[in-house]
Amino acid sequence: MISEESINEKWNNLIKVRNSVPEEERERNAEYQSVRNPLMEMYYPLVIKVADKMQKKYKEVDYNDLVSWGTDGLFHSINRFDPERKNKFETYAVHRIKGAIIDNIIVTGKQIGRAHV
Repeated sequence: MISEESINEKWNNLIKVRNSVPEEERERNAEYQSVRNPLMEMYYPLVIKVADKMQKKYKEVDYNDLVSWGTDGLFHSINRFDPERKNKFETYAVHRIKGAIIDNIIVTGKQIGRAHV
């Protein structure tokens, strides 16, 4: 298990780098990626947990799509999370992950002529 101190250190590093790199350059910035990617790996099980729950409701949607869309939600939640607001990251991320999945289900449903939601 990762200590709370270690998690806080990872977030502090991400915030420091995030504040020093313009948003449009973050994806190409190796330093930003090096502090963001461990957080992606650490919180990836949240994506699996949400995808498992959503698979029960949306049986006709491919599980790999749910995981992929959920990973996009995790990516955006890490990039936008503000620890100074005193919210738990997990709570924030779960909402972003679910939202990303539902948005993609709606788009996919419209593309094939029916909404799944």
